[in-house]
Amino acid sequence: AWPEFVPSSGKEKTRKMDYIRYGGHFLIGIRGPREDAVEIRKKIVDFCESSFGLRLDNSKLEIEHIARGIQFLDHIICRRVIHPTLRYTGSGGNIVSEKGVGTLLSVTASLQQCIRQFRRIELVKGDKDPEPLPCNPMLYSGQAHTNSQMNKFLETMADWYKYADNRKKVVGFCAYVVRSSLAKLYAARYRLKSRAKVYGIASRNLSRPLRESTNNSAPEY
Repeated sequence: AWPEFVPSSGKEKTRKMDYIRYGGHFLIGIRGPREDAVEIRKKIVDFCESSFGLRLDNSKLEIEHIARGIQFLDHIICRRVIHPTLRYTGSGGNIVSEKGVGTLLSVTASLQQCIRQFRRIELVKGDKDPEPLPCNPMLYSGQAHTNSQMNKFLETMADWYKYADNRKKVVGFCAYVVRSSLAKLYAARYRLKSRAKVYGIASRNLSRPLRESTNNSAPEY
């Protein structure tokens, strides 16, 4: 996340390559001309075929410019140019101030990818304005166990987005989905008809116990 101050043109122009891997996903960042990226991609394709017998399709190894934003593991990596004031001690001990040009990488969580993942596990429906659905996977679990499991799930989401610039916003959205999904589940299980009644009894964090209905004999698992 630190800005880098490097020459962007002329003989001193800096070339650089970074490699990031997470599980089976990898990303190669290149500072330099597109020809460098094309050459590196060819070497990757040849290496995978000769060493592992894997034939990679060039169309699946996309080359994108950082200015357009690059999607990687539900995040979007892009570049921001900043112009900070640099201060240093010159000859004679004088303090010199001058404007510099720096490049700062920005990592932003993709809210659309987050919604897509929630749709996949059937906790929301819709796209632009998603509506939380009842947390049916926890249908036969008690309130305390359900809260504990979903808190662990939410902690995992918060950790997944810990490097995102918009972490507060996206984790807040995740908390809203989880809380609303549980409230709808409890409203159906305890015959309370609405989320407002659930919040009124259990509070906004759903920590206070809800009364079991005499007709609800669902077993614990």
